[in-house]
Amino acid sequence: MVANALDNIFSKGDAIAIDMPMTVTAVVIYLAIVLAGFVVVSIADSFAAQEIAVRLRVSNAKAIFTQDSIVRGGRRFPLYSRVIEAAPLKAIVIPATGEDVQVQLRNQDLSWKDFLAGVSHLPRPNCYFPVYQSIESVTNILFSSGTTGDPKAISWTHLSPIRCTADSWAHLDIQSGDVFCYPTNLGWVMGPVLLYSCFLTGATLALYHGSPLDHGFGKFVQDAGVTVLGTVPSLVKTWKSTGCMKGLDWTRIRMFASTGEASNVDDDLWLSSRVYYKPIIECCGGTELSSSYIIGNLLQPQAFGAFSSATMSTGFVILDEDGRPYVRKLYGILNIFSLLRTHMFFESFVILIPGCSIHNEKIFF
Repeated sequence: MVANALDNIFSKGDAIAIDMPMTVTAVVIYLAIVLAGFVVVSIADSFAAQEIAVRLRVSNAKAIFTQDSIVRGGRRFPLYSRVIEAAPLKAIVIPATGEDVQVQLRNQDLSWKDFLAGVSHLPRPNCYFPVYQSIESVTNILFSSGTTGDPKAISWTHLSPIRCTADSWAHLDIQSGDVFCYPTNLGWVMGPVLLYSCFLTGATLALYHGSPLDHGFGKFVQDAGVTVLGTVPSLVKTWKSTGCMKGLDWTRIRMFASTGEASNVDDDLWLSSRVYYKPIIECCGGTELSSSYIIGNLLQPQAFGAFSSATMSTGFVILDEDGRPYVRKLYGILNIFSLLRTHMFFESFVILIPGCSIHNEKIFF
């Protein structure tokens, strides 16, 4: 029905933004945009109006889905007002609670109810045939953090979901029967990664509507029977320092995934001890890769706060000052390349390798 409603307003290939919490409705909107041959523009719901405006401008978005407000701890925080301050685009507004939005909409905007009502006259409004496109077609525009200047727009193609799901399957062992929970947002790379990692492996997606910083989230993890829980190191630190997860049974969790920041070994030890010392798989990557480039896995011994392997299809090579592979130097440029994207990804990092030794062209520390 959402895909039909999109066709009723927009032209194929239009970029349509989503700026709202990662609710069931947000997931439906995301998948409908892709299904109908449009392009998702991912914007985090924490951004100020100016940050929203930049991303709408860079992506040339034609409209935006948002909520009237964000509800946290019984309090309402404005979201629609930030969106309309950012740009004069058409907004489709979903109520945070109840059936009706609790803000006054502009003339060009639509409530979620009116948006869907636009196709209620169709004989089969809930029937839709997917739009088939080439594998190089863009499905999603995400953004770098934008800490220096404008954020960099990063496009995902139809191949990107395969890449992120392959890593989740191979390194996190995500499979049918799992319940995967990761407190994130569609505005960040882990949002789409989480969706595809669940739906392409047959795992169940667990979504919590609220803050992951308190006991309510932990009880949700317990009651939903979460088997794989994604975390961020600062989140774990808060759980540990506040003691908010005491008294909960997380024993159905068989592993954790951690990304976004450098991990703290003591905090990881505490987290693992909550579930009889189950493994924590560290993930480090980028939006450009649709996943990670260095990661842990369940086939090798794992150390807290460390990685054990490159991801599938990813390779590392040390180049000298002239760009030639030359591992015998103690410094150089670490080049990371991945072949599982439509266009080969290639990125360089200058690194120092103190105290390493070379044996048969391999680096040992």
